[in-house]
Amino acid sequence: MKICYGCGQLLAEEVVFCPSCGNRVGAGRTQVDDYEIQEILHEGHSSILCKARKKGQEEYVMLRLFMPQSGVDELIAARLAREVEELKRLPASHFVRHFDIRRSWDGIWYRVSEWIDAENWGDLFRSGALEDLSRVLDLFSQLVSSLKKLHQAGYLIPHLTLNDIIVIRREDGGFHVKLDYKLSRFLNPKVDRPPPMLKHLLSCHPDILNGLPLDTRSDIWSLGKIFVEILTGEFEIQELSGKLEQLELPQSLKLLLRTMLSAEPDLRPRSAAEVEEILHSISQEEILEAQKRRTETIKPAITARAKNLWRLGRGAISLLLASGLGVTGYWFLVRQPREADILERYANRYAGSIAFVLVDYKLKEVEQTVYRNRAEGTAFLVDSAGYLLTSRHVACPWLEDPQLQNMAEALKARGGAPSLDYRMYLWFEGARAFNRAAVLLDTRDVTDLYYLESAFQSHGSPSVKIEGVAKKPTATRQLIFSPLRDDFAVLQVTPAPQNLRPLPLASGLDPRQIPKLSKIITLGFPLGSRTQAEQVNVSVTRGNVRRSFEEAIHIDAALYGGNSGGPVIDEKGMVIGIASGVATERAQGLLPTVVPLWNLGMVLPIGKAAAFVEELRKGQVKWKGLQDFLLDTRLEKVLKKAREARWAEAAEEADRQRQKSPEPLLTLVSALMHWCAKDHHRAQQLLSQYVSTDPEAAAAKFLSLVLDWLSDRVSKNPYKDELVLAGWGSPWEFQGHLSRILVGQVEERVSLQSWDTKSERTWIQWLLGLMLEKRGELEKAQERLKEAVFEAPADSWEGFLAQAALESVQEKRFQGLSGEQLRAAYMAELRELRKRLSEAQRSEREKRKKMEELQAKLQEESIPLQERVRILGEMLALEPENGKLMEEMAFLEAAQGRWEKALAHTRKFLGRAGRENARRLTLGILESVCLRLVGRQDEALEVLEAFGSRTRDPWHRAITEALLGKRSRASLLPEAAQSPEKLLSLHLALGAWAEGSSDKKKALEEYKEVMASFLDGWVQFDFARERLKALRQLE
Repeated sequence: MKICYGCGQLLAEEVVFCPSCGNRVGAGRTQVDDYEIQEILHEGHSSILCKARKKGQEEYVMLRLFMPQSGVDELIAARLAREVEELKRLPASHFVRHFDIRRSWDGIWYRVSEWIDAENWGDLFRSGALEDLSRVLDLFSQLVSSLKKLHQAGYLIPHLTLNDIIVIRREDGGFHVKLDYKLSRFLNPKVDRPPPMLKHLLSCHPDILNGLPLDTRSDIWSLGKIFVEILTGEFEIQELSGKLEQLELPQSLKLLLRTMLSAEPDLRPRSAAEVEEILHSISQEEILEAQKRRTETIKPAITARAKNLWRLGRGAISLLLASGLGVTGYWFLVRQPREADILERYANRYAGSIAFVLVDYKLKEVEQTVYRNRAEGTAFLVDSAGYLLTSRHVACPWLEDPQLQNMAEALKARGGAPSLDYRMYLWFEGARAFNRAAVLLDTRDVTDLYYLESAFQSHGSPSVKIEGVAKKPTATRQLIFSPLRDDFAVLQVTPAPQNLRPLPLASGLDPRQIPKLSKIITLGFPLGSRTQAEQVNVSVTRGNVRRSFEEAIHIDAALYGGNSGGPVIDEKGMVIGIASGVATERAQGLLPTVVPLWNLGMVLPIGKAAAFVEELRKGQVKWKGLQDFLLDTRLEKVLKKAREARWAEAAEEADRQRQKSPEPLLTLVSALMHWCAKDHHRAQQLLSQYVSTDPEAAAAKFLSLVLDWLSDRVSKNPYKDELVLAGWGSPWEFQGHLSRILVGQVEERVSLQSWDTKSERTWIQWLLGLMLEKRGELEKAQERLKEAVFEAPADSWEGFLAQAALESVQEKRFQGLSGEQLRAAYMAELRELRKRLSEAQRSEREKRKKMEELQAKLQEESIPLQERVRILGEMLALEPENGKLMEEMAFLEAAQGRWEKALAHTRKFLGRAGRENARRLTLGILESVCLRLVGRQDEALEVLEAFGSRTRDPWHRAITEALLGKRSRASLLPEAAQSPEKLLSLHLALGAWAEGSSDKKKALEEYKEVMASFLDGWVQFDFARERLKALRQLE
């Protein structure tokens, strides 16, 4: 590399005249010290790679010259020299040898390495040498072997690219591979100018993008990326998973690559040795069969393209000769296919993989059908193992059927035993499915309307089953920002179709980045069976993307009933979403009606569904979308045995009910009962299963962590980090607090006072009891667990866990006693304890019944605020130490402008010890607000100052500083926008403080901002809403 001194342009060594200014440039470098440069192999921004040898010697070496812009100085060079010495430990058979770091007489630093007569990757791909799958798999095996040796030596290479892989052609035509490993990837981290391949890797590696710790699984992701690049011959693939699905490969290899490329590190192979084992397990028969499919895919495409080009070319030449249209006319004749032709090709390619779905469902009372309905829709194949994606309302229409749900509730209220029954049928494109002659029979029976014999069936063979259904979000904020409510489900057919092509999913696509008016097609069955002949015939609709959001894509393609569940495909041939429905508007008039807008289609982005399918591939168990209207009855059967501490029988009963019911809650109940019965291994299995069906199940994750802690494997628990880091704004805050107690971040003395409710106190006492028991302090453990048992809410799962743990400790203490007299006295003590416990639990159940009655009144719609406060007062009389009730009373009294009463409840709460959660933090600010509004301004400022200096939470400390005028409101807005909890806490405090300053206009503005959090489950939200109403009335 050299520079033109006329214009400053950087030029390659062999350039004589500058192409920018025309100046003659002197000869380039031909020598470095006593090395003669034979050939310049590569010139980058910061270094030159060249082939060289010493004068008079025949042996070649590789020199990498570090140019001044590389930033290499004496400090970096010394580091590189140390690394060269360190890397000499690696085996020369697998890694490029580096000899020395030197500085030339004119100040250029360079590295001396072994010369390898390597193949160029571009030449390899163009030659077709990598079309042989056996040869490619041999290359893969060598790469994995090198990575394994690297890991064994304690090194990582997460930034692996094709440029780091040196391929040497053997005499037998095969290849030998070496890795050009660098201990540190970047010469100077401050000089951010990575080469293109590395730059692409940095832009797509999930561990780097998500800021995760780099480890061996990071290397495995990078290696998976390399494998796909070698198999496709493409270097900068944006959608690796989509490209992978288009490849014809042995199934075990495809599964391996899917796991290697998982965005979730825990789903990747644990080691290079595991990858190596899977590669070696691929049989020669699988390789030959895949090679045959690859050849059949590649050759017709090449032949057809060649013929088309020849026909187009010959026609263009004739046209040129006849009319003299020129080069422009020729270009338009032979240019690439138009967008419409591309979409047409995708429509025909994937039509066979689209399926018509029929679900016939009914509600039964004993054996009598009391309600029956059916639904039709679309599904599409996404995996060679037979997985299909569709909409939740297609796979499980009963979940969206209010008439069925209301009827089931009415039957339960009358003491009935309603049950759900359904049959699902699925036909692929071309199958005989519809009986057109049924119109003459005046029938609605599915056996008359459809040819069921040719269908995949939920209760027959070939089979179709529901493998997993996404749960509908329930929180208001989720409903607002996820209008399509995660409307997807996964089906699986058996046997899996071998001759159909799965549709590739754009799993990594950010829907917000889709350009407006991007062309798409949808495949499906508009109007369902009404528009079909006898055979299933998929319909194709063209359209454009109108606009897109994180949770929805709007298209102008017309969608009708029957399209639901179908794929929406872009110009790259990738599925970007699932057709879910159409927008609606309410027509005004005497009888307002909802009118569908057929040309405004609503599409669910594919990201969540693609991740869901990936989890199923890994063996995770998901909710099947089935309902059990007798769940309460089943739970009561388990509770009956648990109340009597018959843990083994309770576990058996829970397992029995779980076999009869699809409800995931029974899996959790079964896990708890197995725990109580000391079957910790089975409990851990069931907890993992439950978390798989409900990833937000914080209690199950915490219990899994405790089980691993009991067996000294806490560091390996997959949920530990997310639990320990759950802060005040997290819905998992309490489970996070318990986890911090478990790992020793909270002292026992502090934790004993860190509860707000009886349930929380029970959990804490139970956990401390387990910790004392593990340390062998059985007497202390017994006291803690006794307190937990007596404090536990009636029939609570934490109460049962505490009781089982207490019995375990008591048994150990009994076994440790020597002498019949001591044992007899201890048994008498236990009998008395059980008697007292039985009485306490009976009293607690009566109290619980009263609390549930009051709670039911609170849940009634449109309950006046004053009545709500009255009911809370009754509840607080029953549980005077309940911090949650104190918090609600404080904010609801404040909402009515009764600041003195609000202050009293606030101070009662803050006067008791406790942890720093959202409840304590918001009440800490409310105390000063109440003082301000009752005219005690100086005291309000003192209290606020004290709170700011006392709190450990930096966010609420910053809010305090804003209220005191020490920092601006604007400085907090960016962080407030990061979470709804921070948004609420900031604007709630600013609004209340402004109201205390009689600045009604500012208070209104701030309270409106609180509404934008949509956290209507928080009492602080209710406070802001009521103050908003009150201030508007004053206006």
